[in-house]
Amino acid sequence: MNIFTNVMTAVFYFITKVAKRRYHGINDPATGEKLTEKARKFEYRKVLELPWTFWAVMGFSLFETSAAIVFLQNATEIAEQRFGTDSIAAGWYSSVLQYSGFFVVPLLGVFLDLYGSRISVLVFCGIGMFISMFLVCFSGAVKGTTASFGVFAFVYCFGPTTIIDSTRTSNWDSTVFGSAYAIKITMNNAMNIIVRIITGKIQDADNNSYDKVTIVYVILAGLSVVIDTTRDRGVEVCGPWTPPMVTK
Repeated sequence: MNIFTNVMTAVFYFITKVAKRRYHGINDPATGEKLTEKARKFEYRKVLELPWTFWAVMGFSLFETSAAIVFLQNATEIAEQRFGTDSIAAGWYSSVLQYSGFFVVPLLGVFLDLYGSRISVLVFCGIGMFISMFLVCFSGAVKGTTASFGVFAFVYCFGPTTIIDSTRTSNWDSTVFGSAYAIKITMNNAMNIIVRIITGKIQDADNNSYDKVTIVYVILAGLSVVIDTTRDRGVEVCGPWTPPMVTK
């Protein structure tokens, strides 16, 4: 695995060098902004003036990503308990759950570049996540858990790519993407720790069962749907916010 990683890193480095020589200074197809590799100086004001649409994406990511990550971390044990199987078979189930939709990601990237519709994709992802968590929470039977895993395996692939791309396109200046993405990672890591502690405490008090823990997953997924549908409505009513310095 390490050898493969190093080889792919070298390939990425080579492709990046070629792309820089050939496509330097191209415009962002989503925003029309001329892309730059680095800023001349770091401006705190630009970071403080991140638009409300960006914070809406962060709110969605805060709940949807946390629900997905914590669920994936516990998927093997959930499969053991619900399917009555050993840890090896349960590990295979959780692996399929995480990676079976890999083919969706490149197709999704092409779709986002051609048609946009990022808010709609996030709403779809959030609703799918909510359905998956609802099934695993309120259907303790094998069929319900299987359906939950199947829905999750499909909709999970729509989240990371669209969230990252929305983080980029929701900002009015590409030079703050690094800071914006750092905010996303920090918020997600902090939320993951909080959710892990809460769900761990609930599980310990419930005799190692996931019956009550999954309620937390449903709440997180539901909040992500509420935030993104509210953002969708906000964009329709108010439009994306543009700071004064851009209009001068």
